[in-house]
Amino acid sequence: MISLDKALVGGKSLGDAIERHKKYGALVDRLDIIAPTSKKENLPVFEMAKNIHGHPSNSYSKIFFIFDAIQIAQKIIKKNTECLEGEPDLIVCQEPFITGLTGWLIKKITKTKLLIHFHGDFWGNKNWLKEKKINYLFLLISKFIVPRADAIRVVSHGIKNKVAQAGIAQDKIYVIPTPVDLKKFEHQNLKKIDEIKKSVNNKKIILYVGRLAREKNLRMLINAFEIVSNSFENCALMIVGDGLGRKNLESRIKNLDLKNKVIFQGSVDSDRLSDYYHASEIFVLPSDSESFGKVLVEAGASGLASISTKTTGAKEIIKNGETGLLAEIDDEKDFSDKILYLLQNPEICAKMGEQAKSRVNKYFGDTTEKIIELWRKIC
Repeated sequence: MISLDKALVGGKSLGDAIERHKKYGALVDRLDIIAPTSKKENLPVFEMAKNIHGHPSNSYSKIFFIFDAIQIAQKIIKKNTECLEGEPDLIVCQEPFITGLTGWLIKKITKTKLLIHFHGDFWGNKNWLKEKKINYLFLLISKFIVPRADAIRVVSHGIKNKVAQAGIAQDKIYVIPTPVDLKKFEHQNLKKIDEIKKSVNNKKIILYVGRLAREKNLRMLINAFEIVSNSFENCALMIVGDGLGRKNLESRIKNLDLKNKVIFQGSVDSDRLSDYYHASEIFVLPSDSESFGKVLVEAGASGLASISTKTTGAKEIIKNGETGLLAEIDDEKDFSDKILYLLQNPEICAKMGEQAKSRVNKYFGDTTEKIIELWRKIC
């Protein structure tokens, strides 16, 4: 597996990545994961379980990661051919760019099957292209790599349609959402929930969970919240997560005089997330692009109504007007109107939360075995 997640090679762990990969490892003979780290970090091989090993690249720079990853893959194969029958059965790549290119080069050397993941909304998405200039290069790389993969896993039907419309054979594209342990979000620690509520003086909490990255468009969310707070004083915006954009967001909050109404919680362990969902009134996701939106499933499993922008992924999870509300992308007025509507209509908000829970329990959940079935099918 070629990944970008440092947690899988012994780096800082955010979310449930290790937990998910241990489940994968329990269903295969051996799982080796390669991810980019810097020479300065100099991390050792990370043993997640007896048959699951994370291999940090310890590269001099990001440019060298591809070459380092190929060398590591060759060493892994050479070392393990004695205890396993031949070379690995499958190479799994987290995205169709750098990890995809790396996986394709290893495939060329080993003749191993190649699976490419689409965890983002990349193709036919102008908003994604606008985020960074390098995305134009990534798009070209993906257009070269994806047709050469043996299979493509996407996390929503909307992304499958986009990939198919670009000329990729539909029988090579498989829709399997990211695994979510729904039972974890039924759990409530009443003491912790009470502490979270008291931390904002029992105001109604509008919750965001995720990275503080540009594509999440938290600047728009903060602008929308300013409009909301002017009309509905008894509310607070709670932001769970971290990222490079935090300083700029804090500066924006200070300028808008919202310091006492917007609370940054930083990174929260995945086992504690349920308490934040249960302490909140509404969940919000203001992204410019989402291929799925795992947090929307988590919020729904917690019985929480969500408001999201009309991204490809959100439109698949939220049933507009029944389990939550969908707003236009980058439209703070539309977003704020929908937040105010749910705050001012608590009975409707609660009913949407109940219906969201029913919907996610019916259509989403732990897809681990489906993922392993796909691996077997490819092989």
